[in-house]
Amino acid sequence: MRAERAEHESALADAPPDLSTLHTRLTTVLEQREQEAKRLWNKLGRLDQQIAKTGGLRQVRSSTRRAHGELLAARDATHTEFEAVQEKLRNDRTLADRTDITVNEHARWARANQWRHAELARIDQRLAEHWTATVLAAVHQDDPLAYGLERLRTARTHLAGQPGEHAERDLSAVDDALGRERTARIGCIAAGSDAPAHLRERLGQLPTSGTARNTWLGLAYRLEGRLDRGELGGIADRDPPSPSQRLDRFGPQDPLDHARQLLAAAHTLGGRNDRSDGTRTPAGPDQWNDAVDRAVEAHQALERQRSRDLGRDVGLSL
Repeated sequence: MRAERAEHESALADAPPDLSTLHTRLTTVLEQREQEAKRLWNKLGRLDQQIAKTGGLRQVRSSTRRAHGELLAARDATHTEFEAVQEKLRNDRTLADRTDITVNEHARWARANQWRHAELARIDQRLAEHWTATVLAAVHQDDPLAYGLERLRTARTHLAGQPGEHAERDLSAVDDALGRERTARIGCIAAGSDAPAHLRERLGQLPTSGTARNTWLGLAYRLEGRLDRGELGGIADRDPPSPSQRLDRFGPQDPLDHARQLLAAAHTLGGRNDRSDGTRTPAGPDQWNDAVDRAVEAHQALERQRSRDLGRDVGLSL
């Protein structure tokens, strides 16, 4: 199936360029230029009539001679403008004709190859079903990562779109496996393994103090949960809202929308999870999520204080 899929992709990649948008734009430009050429042609006709009325014996009077000269100058300028528009029209028509040929060629190609899109969808569906069944077999054999984490995540995405109780049971089994593996991955980081690049880019380095450390682990756990569920939105930090916007939001905020601010707030809470002998208490998802919740509360308290300070400063300035 992969070879068949590659064949379809290669054929689709060889499609002639679709210049329909350019052709439409050129058609509009041509219509405008033709209207402009028509306007200038009519103007030339009116000027010729006026020149005829001021020529010959009518030029005895100086005012008529002056008017006649002005009309001749206007006609020369209009004729030059008309010739320029005509040149642009010729160039635009040539380009439009070439574009029309390409548009027709693309339309013929699309009619001949549009079936390939349906074939790609069919192949992708069969591959998804094949790999989902294969991954499920590994999950039931207690080896969910036999084909890698991405295969496990892809199987979850496929199952999430399937109806029926059987699919729901399979989805639950995959979710359980993903949850266990997610806990194990974050636990390895807590134990000293290097954090993957996407977590370091989003959250920075793993802090050393207890509360900030568990907050980082909790945020990492939630971010990995998004990836496990195929929720790619929010991986990159958005521009943070202003303090007043954050306070005015209805409903709970997503900690991952302002992860760095939460980590800064967590540092103010101190190392509450550190033992007096310097060792850390064992932690897991419950402790990590609890640390995130407390960091959210601390962050909101800081934002409220900043808002009050801002209001006080504004009042004093008035």
